[in-house]
Amino acid sequence: MAFAFRVWSQEISSPAPPPLISTPASSQAGPMFIRATKTHASAGKPAHSFRLVESKRFGDKVRQIALLNLGTGFSVPRENWRELCDLIEMKLVGRDCMLENHPELEAAAKSIAGKLRDRGLEKRRTPTPRMAEVDLDSLDHEDSRSVGGERICLKAIEDLRLRDILLDCGFSDRDARIACAVVVARMLHPASERDTSRWLRETGATAEILGIGSDDRALSRRTLYRISDRILGASEPLQAAQFKREHELLQIPETVVFYDLSNVLFHGAASGELKRYGRSKQKRNDCPLATLALALDEAGS
Repeated sequence: MAFAFRVWSQEISSPAPPPLISTPASSQAGPMFIRATKTHASAGKPAHSFRLVESKRFGDKVRQIALLNLGTGFSVPRENWRELCDLIEMKLVGRDCMLENHPELEAAAKSIAGKLRDRGLEKRRTPTPRMAEVDLDSLDHEDSRSVGGERICLKAIEDLRLRDILLDCGFSDRDARIACAVVVARMLHPASERDTSRWLRETGATAEILGIGSDDRALSRRTLYRISDRILGASEPLQAAQFKREHELLQIPETVVFYDLSNVLFHGAASGELKRYGRSKQKRNDCPLATLALALDEAGS
């Protein structure tokens, strides 16, 4: 399950994001979008011209106003248009996304926002904050759950493709979901199966995110014991698959380390913490020993 979401910084006192471009009081601007228009055919294939458009309401009428002609060489895929428009609006109002964006989308948004500024399209004025007093003693909470750490752990599990690996190891889809929940619980709340069952039911939102929150038997102690035993039984193929995936994901070079220990006799009257009496391979229990350690990688260094 993908947990891709975007976060924008926003003043708490502002009930909605500030609008983008200053408009007369009689008009209301909507979000930007990209419109494709068919043009003349090229080499037997239909061609399109792309424009950045904004809808504005004037009284009871809505008009679409072209802000910028993107030309026929606009190459951003259609499925990324909404994200691109969001980035453009954020850059025009001086906001930064807290999550890393695709470099091509970031570059396209930066270029388009610069062209809009060159055309004199100023960002809209931030509305006056509306304040309200809240009586903290009057707030009621029911079945609240933590979700921050769970999202991060599940994103890591998704990137490592742990669920697919579990399916390849013979786990059913339900058991693979439960196994992922167990892994998240071990990372955020390491405890016994009994306490893990309680944490998954009452505290964390992991089970709800994985779609097993309403399955009472999935979170029982008996089920968690069974899943933990299955994970242990499949430890070798799991470790091998995870090792391979980590190298693909992080591009880590494989390194082989050889490590060995030995000891030698120490002759002399010098004192020091590195020499101690112990069991000698040469049966020289009358002499102190110094332990040597040797570590080599695959290059012999």
